[in-house]
Amino acid sequence: MKKLSLILLVIVGVIVLGYGRIYWQEQIAQMTYQNQESPKTKLGQTQPEATQLNELEFNMEYARNLPQKVIDKIGTAIENETPLQLTLVARNEDDWAKGVKEAILEVYGSNFWNIDIETYENQNISALLQNDSLQNLQADVIVFEGPFLNNNLEGPEWAIAFEELKQLINDWEEEAVVMIHPPNPIYGGVHFPAQVELYKNHLLEEEYLYLDHWSEWPDYNSEEILPYLDDNEGGYRWHVNPAGAKFWQDYLINYFIAE
Repeated sequence: MKKLSLILLVIVGVIVLGYGRIYWQEQIAQMTYQNQESPKTKLGQTQPEATQLNELEFNMEYARNLPQKVIDKIGTAIENETPLQLTLVARNEDDWAKGVKEAILEVYGSNFWNIDIETYENQNISALLQNDSLQNLQADVIVFEGPFLNNNLEGPEWAIAFEELKQLINDWEEEAVVMIHPPNPIYGGVHFPAQVELYKNHLLEEEYLYLDHWSEWPDYNSEEILPYLDDNEGGYRWHVNPAGAKFWQDYLINYFIAE
């Protein structure tokens, strides 16, 4: 009798173990299939429609070039299922902002990033402090083209402009992560490159997030940069052409969409 009970117990145990193994194999197979079917969008592919962030698979590999402060905001957005507000502040939208916006939305979709573009054209830093639209930005992340072309100053005037620039950035940083970058280089410039270097050094010294795309351009004193710049009136090449705009955009896009 005892032997029979023992035999039955062994048989039941084998059945339970076998069933359990089959069950977990099915679960693993299902998870693998779901992962294979999950959308990992890349440039040129269409983002699937969705209404909530948890319906999308956010590939953090795209964000690996972003500052940690931005990655932290991404994590919070995913946890709260709340899209992030990205505002691109540019001298004009055609140089880099429009292309950056299109590329980010193509990869991430509009369910993760809400993207606005604000332009300031020829306003200097003092004018930006009086610009109601810029003063009232509601954003999580701001990519800001510093108005250095509009503030090509020296000596005490430059110091005043720099303090005003810090005031503007500090106001935004109460709510947002601010990433500042310079305008495009200009061919054969003298005072302007020196001013950009001055802004760069002081901003980095005070630990602002500075995106130095000038390091990627051809030497602004060489003719190698000419294919990227318009031949403006008077022969003074200070504005990017379509090739230059793409060069600039690609640098910034790589921060949001790492290869």
